[in-house]
Amino acid sequence: MSKRLYDPRQEKWECAKALKHFMATSEKYNTQVALARRSGVPQSTIGRILRAEVATQTATISLLIQALGIMPMEFWQVAQGDRPKKGDRVPELASEVMSKVLMARGSRRRAEEALAALWQRENELKQVLERCQLEEDQALERHSKLAFGHQARRQGDRDGMEGGVRA
Repeated sequence: MSKRLYDPRQEKWECAKALKHFMATSEKYNTQVALARRSGVPQSTIGRILRAEVATQTATISLLIQALGIMPMEFWQVAQGDRPKKGDRVPELASEVMSKVLMARGSRRRAEEALAALWQRENELKQVLERCQLEEDQALERHSKLAFGHQARRQGDRDGMEGGVRA
């Protein structure tokens, strides 16, 4: 049994071959646009993968595999030229582990989306707080002007009364 040496060029072609195979056998995701919508991977990236122009990142392949509804072992079997035969079963442990990895990635994405929503809400609340502080400052300024004006009138009334008494 000989070990295969890693060749990134070969991996590009293998990924392209496997992706073409599973897109061709899929009823729903047999176009780049449909797969892009389902997976969240840009259509242009899917096109570059199919043309073997890019070395595909694991996260991207995981999104595509998940969207196609296949197991990672099936994808790599096809990529390496070993088409799954009827009755072949992905080892249960590998299947379970990959399912957990994909679920964890989905949980991470949901957590990142929730965090982004919280940051947006925090910014909105900061803006509301700034508006409230501005309105409070303006109200205090108006109150100060009114109080000063009232005090000045009272002082003027006193001056007038004192002036009237002296005269």
